[in-house]
Parts: sequence; C-alpha cells; structure tokens
Amino acid sequence: QPKPQKLPPTETQKRFEMVFQDFVQAIARKEHPLVVFLDDLQWADSNSLRLLEQIILGPDIQYLFLIGTYRDNEVDSSHLLMVTLDEIKKSDQVIHNLHLSPLLESHVNQLIADTLHEKDKSIKPLSNLVFEKTQGNPFFIDQFLKSLYENRLLEFKAEEGKWNWDLKSIREKDITDNVVEL
Repeated sequence: QPKPQKLPPTETQKRFEMVFQDFVQAIARKEHPLVVFLDDLQWADSNSLRLLEQIILGPDIQYLFLIGTYRDNEVDSSHLLMVTLDEIKKSDQVIHNLHLSPLLESHVNQLIADTLHEKDKSIKPLSNLVFEKTQGNPFFIDQFLKSLYENRLLEFKAEEGKWNWDLKSIREKDITDNVVEL
C-alpha cells in the first residue's frame, strides 16, 4: 500500500480513530466476539479515553465486550475518566459498575492456604499477619507475599516438599506495619 497522505495533527488523529474503529469492527464478529480488558483506567490519557469513547459509541461496532478497571479512590467527578464515562452513559450503551471490596480475613486465609498448599489451621498465623498488613487488598497481598519470598522469609524447601516461614522473622523485618500505608 502507498504511504498515507500527510495530514495536520487533528486529521491524523481522526484518521487513526477511524482505522482503529474499522479494525475493531473487522475482528469483533458474531462468531468471534471480542473481549478487551483494560486495567488502571484512572491513568489513561485524554487521547486514549477519546479513542475508547469513539469505539464504544461507534455505530457499526457490535460484539465487543469492554471491561475496564479503575481505582475509585483516585478519581472524582471531574476526573477525565469520569467525564468520559458520563458521556458514554448518555448514549444507549450499557454500563455496569461493580465495586470490589477487600477480601475478608477468611478469604485471605483460604487464598494463602491454597497458594502454599497447606491446611487452613497451619497457615492461620501467617494469613492473619498478611491480612493485618494488607487489609485484604488482593494487589497488596500479592506484593507482600512477593516481598516475603524475595527477602527469603517465605521459602520452598524442595527436600520437604513444602513452604517454610518464620513468623517472628517476618514480624521483625522492616516491612511497613501496614502495606496499605505504603
């Protein structure tokens, strides 16, 4: 194909949006619906949000399921993401909002028991500490466990075929009292 004609920036942006809409329309078919997951939309720039809005409101785009996540504690009603969502809501597009709460202590216990292949009772002191440090936030749980592993406070002993940890050493380690504060 020949190179596209040089255009001023605004027209170049519009051409990109049209081509991208055509691309989505071409691959999102009844036989093969398209699911797109976008994380951390609170950090999306204005051009990206405009493109998303154009795709969602595009009259010829069907069979597209867009899932977007954002941290509601990082946006207010004047945030560009919220303004964009308000514009989309004015159309006939269906938007569902789900608020995800932190995990309960029992869920953290089950998660860690499953992760470390241990019984609930044996893992309880560790999972209680993890819950205390993370307040049940799944992202922080992941980061905290990685930190324990990287600092060799949580180790897999291949000869025993199990995970070992020393709760006292974990408590003494200079990891913030509450990862949420971090």
